[in-house]
Amino acid sequence: MAKKEVYTYEKPVKLGDKGTIVKGITSLLGKHGSSVKVTEVYHIGVRSAVMSFQKKNGLKVTGVVDKKTWTKLNK
Repeated sequence: MAKKEVYTYEKPVKLGDKGTIVKGITSLLGKHGSSVKVTEVYHIGVRSAVMSFQKKNGLKVTGVVDKKTWTKLNK
């Protein structure tokens, strides 16, 4: 059985950021119906997917994964 990766919120994640946290965000976006590819680079496509997710979920549309966006992604 595959090990489930767990990602924890530490700080806002935005355009240009890199790392496993971005991989977690893109994976979670996919679970919420986004077609964004899983990646470790927060590029313009990831930002667009985040903004769409924020709009659909009644969050402030910033393109930045803040604590509120992170919490909604994890539901």
